[in-house]
Amino acid sequence: MLSGLERKNGWSPAEYAGEATPDGMQRLFNAARWDVDGVHDDIRA
Repeated sequence: MLSGLERKNGWSPAEYAGEATPDGMQRLFNAARWDVDGVHDDIRA
């Protein structure tokens, strides 16, 4: 979601990452448990 893509939906980040379908990205966005502080630290680094 932080890519420079103009439009962001399930397909565009999946295609950008080289995936054939958006299934994995959708699973990541919908079901993954996020460590908010860890993501914040990674992005700042």
